[in-house]
Amino acid sequence: MVTMTKSYPRVSLSNRLEFKGESPMIRHLLADAEIAATGGDRPILITGAIGAGKSHLARHIHCSSPRSAGPLVFVDCGALGELDNLLFGHRVGSFTGASRNLEGRLKQAERGVLVLDDFDRLSLQQQDQLHRVVVDGVYHPVGSDRPSRVDMRLIATTNKDLSREIDAGNLREDFVSRLNYFELRVPSLHEHPEDIASLCQELLRRNLEDLVRSGVRSKADLAFHADCWPVIQARRFEDNVRGLDKLIVRLIAHARERTTIRPSDIEAVLPSVRSVRKIWFDQPKPLRIVRDSAEREYIVEVCRHTGFNLRKAARILEISPKTLYSKLAQYGITRP
Repeated sequence: MVTMTKSYPRVSLSNRLEFKGESPMIRHLLADAEIAATGGDRPILITGAIGAGKSHLARHIHCSSPRSAGPLVFVDCGALGELDNLLFGHRVGSFTGASRNLEGRLKQAERGVLVLDDFDRLSLQQQDQLHRVVVDGVYHPVGSDRPSRVDMRLIATTNKDLSREIDAGNLREDFVSRLNYFELRVPSLHEHPEDIASLCQELLRRNLEDLVRSGVRSKADLAFHADCWPVIQARRFEDNVRGLDKLIVRLIAHARERTTIRPSDIEAVLPSVRSVRKIWFDQPKPLRIVRDSAEREYIVEVCRHTGFNLRKAARILEISPKTLYSKLAQYGITRP
Protein backbone atom coordinates (compact mmCIF):
# COMPACT_ATOMS: atom_id res chain seq x y z
CA MET A 1 0.00 0.00 0.00
CA VAL A 2 1.35 3.46 -0.95
CA THR A 3 1.89 5.82 1.97
CA MET A 4 0.55 9.30 1.23
CA THR A 5 1.92 12.40 2.94
CA LYS A 6 0.42 15.65 1.68
CA SER A 7 2.29 18.87 2.20
CA TYR A 8 -0.78 21.09 2.18
CA PRO A 9 -4.55 20.55 2.12
CA ARG A 10 -6.02 20.47 -1.35
CA VAL A 11 -8.48 18.55 -3.46
CA SER A 12 -6.94 18.04 -6.86
CA LEU A 13 -8.37 16.25 -9.84
CA SER A 14 -4.89 15.12 -10.83
CA ASN A 15 -4.49 13.41 -7.46
CA ARG A 16 -7.64 11.33 -7.94
CA LEU A 17 -7.49 10.03 -11.48
CA GLU A 18 -5.40 7.18 -12.76
CA PHE A 19 -3.19 8.43 -15.59
CA LYS A 20 -4.09 6.48 -18.70
CA GLY A 21 -5.18 6.89 -22.30
CA GLU A 22 -5.47 4.96 -25.54
CA SER A 23 -4.26 7.65 -27.94
CA PRO A 24 -0.81 7.13 -29.49
CA MET A 25 0.44 10.33 -27.85
CA ILE A 26 -0.52 9.24 -24.33
CA ARG A 27 0.73 5.68 -24.87
CA HIS A 28 4.07 7.12 -25.98
CA LEU A 29 4.15 9.40 -22.91
CA LEU A 30 3.39 6.49 -20.60
CA ALA A 31 6.21 4.47 -22.15
CA ASP A 32 8.62 7.36 -21.51
CA ALA A 33 7.25 7.73 -17.98
CA GLU A 34 7.96 4.06 -17.32
CA ILE A 35 11.56 4.54 -18.41
CA ALA A 36 11.89 7.58 -16.13
CA ALA A 37 10.24 5.79 -13.20
CA THR A 38 12.66 2.88 -13.30
CA GLY A 39 15.70 4.83 -14.50
CA GLY A 40 17.33 5.42 -11.15
CA ASP A 41 16.99 8.31 -8.70
CA ARG A 42 17.78 11.27 -10.92
CA PRO A 43 15.26 14.17 -11.01
CA ILE A 44 12.36 14.28 -13.45
CA LEU A 45 10.98 17.44 -15.08
CA ILE A 46 7.33 17.44 -16.18
CA THR A 47 6.01 20.29 -18.34
CA GLY A 48 2.57 20.97 -19.75
CA ALA A 49 -0.35 23.41 -19.78
CA ILE A 50 -2.59 24.16 -16.80
CA GLY A 51 -4.89 21.23 -15.99
CA ALA A 52 -3.20 18.82 -18.42
CA GLY A 53 -2.28 16.34 -15.66
CA LYS A 54 1.31 17.02 -14.58
CA SER A 55 0.81 16.19 -10.88
CA HIS A 56 -1.30 13.31 -12.06
CA LEU A 57 1.62 11.93 -14.10
CA ALA A 58 3.98 12.46 -11.15
CA ARG A 59 1.76 10.20 -9.03
CA HIS A 60 1.77 7.59 -11.80
CA ILE A 61 5.59 7.69 -11.93
CA HIS A 62 5.85 7.29 -8.16
CA CYS A 63 3.55 4.27 -8.17
CA SER A 64 5.59 2.70 -11.00
CA SER A 65 8.97 3.32 -9.39
CA PRO A 66 11.08 1.32 -6.90
CA ARG A 67 10.15 4.01 -4.34
CA SER A 68 6.41 3.26 -4.54
CA ALA A 69 6.37 1.92 -0.97
CA GLY A 70 7.74 5.24 0.28
CA PRO A 71 5.88 8.53 0.78
CA LEU A 72 4.75 10.81 -2.02
CA VAL A 73 4.94 14.44 -0.86
CA PHE A 74 3.50 17.32 -2.88
CA VAL A 75 4.69 20.89 -2.35
CA ASP A 76 2.82 23.73 -4.08
CA CYS A 77 5.62 26.23 -4.58
CA GLY A 78 3.16 29.03 -5.26
CA ALA A 79 0.80 28.44 -2.33
CA LEU A 80 3.10 28.37 0.68
CA GLY A 81 4.08 31.67 2.28
CA GLU A 82 6.75 30.29 4.62
CA LEU A 83 8.22 27.91 2.08
CA ASP A 84 11.71 27.76 3.60
CA ASN A 85 10.33 26.73 6.98
CA LEU A 86 7.86 24.21 5.57
CA LEU A 87 10.26 22.78 3.02
CA PHE A 88 13.45 22.52 5.09
CA GLY A 89 11.99 22.44 8.63
CA HIS A 90 13.37 24.33 11.63
CA ARG A 91 15.06 23.86 14.98
CA VAL A 92 13.90 24.98 18.44
CA GLY A 93 14.59 28.66 19.02
CA SER A 94 15.35 29.48 15.40
CA PHE A 95 12.70 32.24 15.52
CA THR A 96 10.03 33.56 17.87
CA GLY A 97 7.47 30.83 18.49
CA ALA A 98 9.72 27.95 17.39
CA SER A 99 9.14 25.90 20.54
CA ARG A 100 9.85 22.52 18.96
CA ASN A 101 11.73 21.01 16.06
CA LEU A 102 9.71 20.86 12.82
CA GLU A 103 10.33 18.17 10.24
CA GLY A 104 10.19 19.74 6.79
CA ARG A 105 8.73 18.33 3.60
CA LEU A 106 12.15 17.19 2.44
CA LYS A 107 12.48 14.91 5.45
CA GLN A 108 8.88 13.73 5.10
CA ALA A 109 9.82 12.48 1.62
CA GLU A 110 12.60 10.26 3.04
CA ARG A 111 12.91 7.07 0.91
CA GLY A 112 10.13 8.38 -1.30
CA VAL A 113 9.41 11.13 -3.84
CA LEU A 114 9.07 14.90 -3.43
CA VAL A 115 7.01 16.71 -6.08
CA LEU A 116 7.63 20.45 -6.52
CA ASP A 117 4.46 21.73 -8.21
CA ASP A 118 5.07 24.97 -10.14
CA PHE A 119 8.75 24.92 -9.21
CA ASP A 120 9.24 28.06 -11.33
CA ARG A 121 7.77 30.00 -8.37
CA LEU A 122 10.77 29.19 -6.17
CA SER A 123 12.97 32.13 -5.25
CA LEU A 124 16.54 32.17 -6.55
CA GLN A 125 17.79 31.47 -3.02
CA GLN A 126 15.47 28.46 -2.69
CA GLN A 127 16.70 27.19 -6.06
CA ASP A 128 20.27 27.40 -4.77
CA GLN A 129 19.33 25.47 -1.62
CA LEU A 130 17.53 22.77 -3.57
CA HIS A 131 20.38 22.61 -6.07
CA ARG A 132 22.61 21.33 -3.29
CA VAL A 133 19.94 18.83 -2.21
CA VAL A 134 19.82 17.46 -5.76
CA VAL A 135 23.62 17.29 -6.03
CA ASP A 136 24.55 15.69 -2.70
CA GLY A 137 21.36 15.18 -0.65
CA VAL A 138 22.30 17.80 1.97
CA TYR A 139 20.27 20.74 3.32
CA HIS A 140 20.15 22.98 6.41
CA PRO A 141 16.95 23.25 8.50
CA VAL A 142 16.11 26.86 9.45
CA GLY A 143 18.14 27.85 12.52
CA SER A 144 20.58 24.94 12.27
CA ASP A 145 24.28 25.17 11.45
CA ARG A 146 24.50 21.40 11.05
CA PRO A 147 23.61 19.83 7.69
CA SER A 148 20.92 17.18 7.39
CA ARG A 149 20.85 14.44 4.79
CA VAL A 150 17.86 13.11 2.91
CA ASP A 151 17.28 10.17 0.57
CA MET A 152 14.48 11.09 -1.81
CA ARG A 153 13.78 11.53 -5.51
CA LEU A 154 12.69 14.89 -6.91
CA ILE A 155 10.01 15.55 -9.54
CA ALA A 156 9.45 19.16 -10.65
CA THR A 157 6.45 20.40 -12.64
CA THR A 158 5.79 23.66 -14.48
CA ASN A 159 3.46 25.17 -17.06
CA LYS A 160 5.96 27.89 -18.01
CA ASP A 161 8.36 28.23 -20.94
CA LEU A 162 11.63 27.45 -19.16
CA SER A 163 13.87 29.18 -21.70
CA ARG A 164 11.86 32.36 -21.28
CA GLU A 165 11.98 32.11 -17.46
CA ILE A 166 15.76 31.61 -17.55
CA ASP A 167 16.23 34.59 -19.89
CA ALA A 168 14.05 36.70 -17.59
CA GLY A 169 16.22 35.80 -14.61
CA ASN A 170 13.44 33.95 -12.77
CA LEU A 171 15.11 30.55 -12.98
CA ARG A 172 18.75 29.56 -12.63
CA GLU A 173 19.93 27.67 -15.69
CA ASP A 174 22.20 25.40 -13.64
CA PHE A 175 19.26 24.42 -11.39
CA VAL A 176 16.99 23.63 -14.34
CA SER A 177 19.81 21.62 -15.88
CA ARG A 178 19.91 19.48 -12.73
CA LEU A 179 16.18 18.75 -12.98
CA ASN A 180 15.81 17.51 -16.54
CA TYR A 181 17.63 14.18 -16.52
CA PHE A 182 14.23 12.92 -17.70
CA GLU A 183 11.92 15.50 -19.30
CA LEU A 184 8.29 14.65 -20.04
CA ARG A 185 5.67 16.90 -21.64
CA VAL A 186 2.01 16.24 -20.87
CA PRO A 187 0.01 17.17 -23.99
CA SER A 188 -3.00 19.44 -23.85
CA LEU A 189 -6.38 17.80 -24.26
CA HIS A 190 -6.89 19.02 -27.83
CA GLU A 191 -3.75 17.12 -28.83
CA HIS A 192 -5.28 13.75 -27.93
CA PRO A 193 -9.06 14.06 -28.48
CA GLU A 194 -9.28 10.28 -28.83
CA ASP A 195 -9.12 10.05 -25.01
CA ILE A 196 -11.95 12.51 -24.29
CA ALA A 197 -14.74 9.90 -24.15
CA SER A 198 -12.94 7.62 -21.69
CA LEU A 199 -11.88 10.61 -19.57
CA CYS A 200 -15.46 11.89 -19.41
CA GLN A 201 -16.78 8.48 -18.39
CA GLU A 202 -14.14 8.13 -15.66
CA LEU A 203 -14.81 11.65 -14.36
CA LEU A 204 -18.54 10.99 -14.37
CA ARG A 205 -18.08 7.77 -12.43
CA ARG A 206 -15.84 9.35 -9.81
CA ASN A 207 -18.00 12.43 -9.32
CA LEU A 208 -21.13 10.28 -8.96
CA GLU A 209 -19.38 8.05 -6.44
CA ASP A 210 -18.44 11.12 -4.40
CA LEU A 211 -22.04 12.37 -4.43
CA VAL A 212 -23.44 8.97 -3.43
CA ARG A 213 -20.84 8.65 -0.67
CA SER A 214 -21.77 12.08 0.69
CA GLY A 215 -25.51 11.33 0.52
CA VAL A 216 -26.29 13.95 -2.14
CA ARG A 217 -27.44 11.28 -4.63
CA SER A 218 -29.02 7.93 -3.92
CA LYS A 219 -27.75 6.18 -7.08
CA ALA A 220 -24.91 6.53 -9.56
CA ASP A 221 -26.97 5.59 -12.62
CA LEU A 222 -26.12 8.37 -15.06
CA ALA A 223 -24.47 7.79 -18.44
CA PHE A 224 -23.59 9.63 -21.65
CA HIS A 225 -25.59 9.13 -24.83
CA ALA A 226 -23.27 8.22 -27.73
CA ASP A 227 -24.22 11.41 -29.58
CA CYS A 228 -22.49 13.47 -26.89
CA TRP A 229 -18.93 12.75 -28.01
CA PRO A 230 -18.85 14.85 -31.21
CA VAL A 231 -20.30 17.79 -29.26
CA ILE A 232 -17.65 17.61 -26.53
CA GLN A 233 -14.75 16.87 -28.88
CA ALA A 234 -15.62 19.96 -30.94
CA ARG A 235 -14.81 22.18 -27.96
CA ARG A 236 -11.38 23.31 -26.79
CA PHE A 237 -11.06 23.46 -23.00
CA GLU A 238 -8.56 26.08 -21.93
CA ASP A 239 -7.87 24.26 -18.65
CA ASN A 240 -7.78 20.81 -20.24
CA VAL A 241 -8.82 17.83 -18.05
CA ARG A 242 -9.76 20.22 -15.27
CA GLY A 243 -12.16 21.84 -17.75
CA LEU A 244 -13.73 18.46 -18.47
CA ASP A 245 -14.26 17.97 -14.75
CA LYS A 246 -16.09 21.30 -14.53
CA LEU A 247 -18.29 20.21 -17.42
CA ILE A 248 -19.11 16.88 -15.76
CA VAL A 249 -20.03 18.52 -12.44
CA ARG A 250 -22.42 20.89 -14.24
CA LEU A 251 -23.91 18.05 -16.30
CA ILE A 252 -24.64 15.98 -13.19
CA ALA A 253 -26.41 18.94 -11.59
CA HIS A 254 -28.32 19.70 -14.82
CA ALA A 255 -29.44 16.11 -15.36
CA ARG A 256 -31.06 15.91 -11.89
CA GLU A 257 -32.86 12.55 -11.67
CA ARG A 258 -32.52 11.56 -15.34
CA THR A 259 -30.28 8.62 -16.24
CA THR A 260 -28.91 9.82 -19.60
CA ILE A 261 -26.86 12.87 -20.54
CA ARG A 262 -27.80 14.10 -24.01
CA PRO A 263 -26.18 16.61 -26.40
CA SER A 264 -28.80 19.21 -25.47
CA ASP A 265 -27.60 19.04 -21.86
CA ILE A 266 -24.04 19.79 -22.97
CA GLU A 267 -25.14 22.77 -25.06
CA ALA A 268 -27.12 24.03 -22.07
CA VAL A 269 -24.17 24.06 -19.66
CA LEU A 270 -21.22 24.74 -21.95
CA PRO A 271 -21.57 28.54 -22.08
CA SER A 272 -20.81 28.71 -18.34
CA VAL A 273 -17.70 26.55 -18.73
CA ARG A 274 -15.81 29.15 -20.82
CA SER A 275 -14.47 26.42 -23.10
CA VAL A 276 -13.91 28.75 -26.03
CA ARG A 277 -11.23 28.20 -28.63
CA LYS A 278 -8.62 30.34 -26.89
CA ILE A 279 -5.18 28.86 -27.26
CA TRP A 280 -2.99 31.67 -26.14
CA PHE A 281 -2.06 34.35 -23.83
CA ASP A 282 -3.44 32.28 -20.96
CA GLN A 283 -0.47 30.00 -21.65
CA PRO A 284 1.95 31.51 -24.19
CA LYS A 285 3.95 28.87 -26.04
CA PRO A 286 7.08 28.90 -28.18
CA LEU A 287 6.38 28.97 -31.91
CA ARG A 288 8.00 25.54 -32.28
CA ILE A 289 5.46 23.88 -29.96
CA VAL A 290 2.50 25.67 -31.60
CA ARG A 291 3.75 24.71 -35.07
CA ASP A 292 4.34 21.06 -34.14
CA SER A 293 0.92 20.79 -32.47
CA ALA A 294 -0.87 22.30 -35.49
CA GLU A 295 1.07 20.10 -37.92
CA ARG A 296 0.22 16.96 -35.94
CA GLU A 297 -3.48 17.84 -35.84
CA TYR A 298 -3.59 18.47 -39.58
CA ILE A 299 -1.76 15.24 -40.44
CA VAL A 300 -4.17 13.27 -38.25
CA GLU A 301 -7.20 14.89 -39.94
CA VAL A 302 -5.87 14.18 -43.45
CA CYS A 303 -5.06 10.57 -42.53
CA ARG A 304 -8.55 10.09 -41.10
CA HIS A 305 -10.08 11.64 -44.21
CA THR A 306 -8.25 9.12 -46.40
CA GLY A 307 -8.97 6.18 -44.10
CA PHE A 308 -5.25 6.11 -43.30
CA ASN A 309 -4.36 5.48 -46.93
CA LEU A 310 -0.90 6.94 -46.48
CA ARG A 311 -0.04 7.27 -50.16
CA LYS A 312 -3.21 9.26 -50.75
CA ALA A 313 -2.60 11.32 -47.60
CA ALA A 314 0.96 12.07 -48.75
CA ARG A 315 -0.36 13.35 -52.10
CA ILE A 316 -2.82 15.68 -50.32
CA LEU A 317 -0.07 16.93 -48.03
CA GLU A 318 2.28 17.26 -51.03
CA ILE A 319 5.07 15.34 -49.32
CA SER A 320 6.65 11.98 -50.08
CA PRO A 321 5.32 8.82 -48.40
CA LYS A 322 8.72 8.46 -46.75
CA THR A 323 8.40 11.93 -45.20
CA LEU A 324 4.88 11.14 -44.03
CA TYR A 325 6.06 7.94 -42.35
CA SER A 326 8.75 9.98 -40.62
CA LYS A 327 6.15 12.51 -39.43
CA LEU A 328 3.91 9.75 -38.09
CA ALA A 329 6.80 8.37 -36.04
CA GLN A 330 7.82 11.85 -34.87
CA TYR A 331 4.36 12.66 -33.51
CA GLY A 332 3.49 9.20 -32.22
CA ILE A 333 0.63 8.74 -34.73
CA THR A 334 -0.27 5.11 -35.39
CA ARG A 335 -2.63 3.66 -37.97
CA PRO A 336 -5.84 2.22 -36.46
